[in-house]
Amino acid sequence: MKKILFFILVALLPQLANAQDYYFIEYDGIYYNLYLDGYTAEIVGDHISGELFLMDETIYYNGDNFTVTSVGNNAFEDCTELTYVQLPSTVTTIGDNAFKGCYNLSSFPIPSNLAYLGESAFEGCSNASGLTLPGTLKSIGSSAFADCTG
Repeated sequence: MKKILFFILVALLPQLANAQDYYFIEYDGIYYNLYLDGYTAEIVGDHISGELFLMDETIYYNGDNFTVTSVGNNAFEDCTELTYVQLPSTVTTIGDNAFKGCYNLSSFPIPSNLAYLGESAFEGCSNASGLTLPGTLKSIGSSAFADCTG
């Protein structure tokens, strides 16, 4: 009996090891990671130009709702034609280099619930001006606003 259970376990082990804990999807032209462990969504970006309005606080996918809580590392890095970004108020984290090199980004209302701003998040955003940081901010990464002259 023990041998049978052992062989069943060995047969199932590769399938258990490959169990997917997130989905990578495109939603309204933007890429997201949807995490099953907390039903949260991370914006992982795309090469965008012009204005970007990301107003959906939740994404419905495969029968579940995922709350948009973060902008991933490097999500919009070097999107040099990006001029304006509006994120949902549910975003609490902006990752490292998220908007680095977006030198035409001139307006960016910071989400009111933002708690973490990654390293070099807005580095090189030389046209950005009038950013107001919310009182909920707990951590600002090094060089978050390096080379920002606005």
